[in-house]
Amino acid sequence: LPADTTNHLLRVLRLSVGDTISLFNGDGNDYAARILNGAKSGAEVEILDASPVHSESPLRIHLGQALARGEKMDWVLQKATELGVAAVTPLVTQRSEVKL
Repeated sequence: LPADTTNHLLRVLRLSVGDTISLFNGDGNDYAARILNGAKSGAEVEILDASPVHSESPLRIHLGQALARGEKMDWVLQKATELGVAAVTPLVTQRSEVKL
């Protein structure tokens, strides 16, 4: 592992040789690994196991969102999508900023 990651593991998280960590690199798997040694220049780890990541929530979230003015509604939809919301229903409420 690179020096900055090693520093974070050993100094900030206070892990030591022999501890087990979870690693990922964006290929769709999580890797269980054991720290073999650590120095200022970096650390050596042993990969113990690889398991596929199931990052999508099994929940189907439906968001009811009151209509908002300007770009605020676009921002809400963007963030809801990023968080995994399955459906969004725009609502006209008594206190909505936008009236149809």
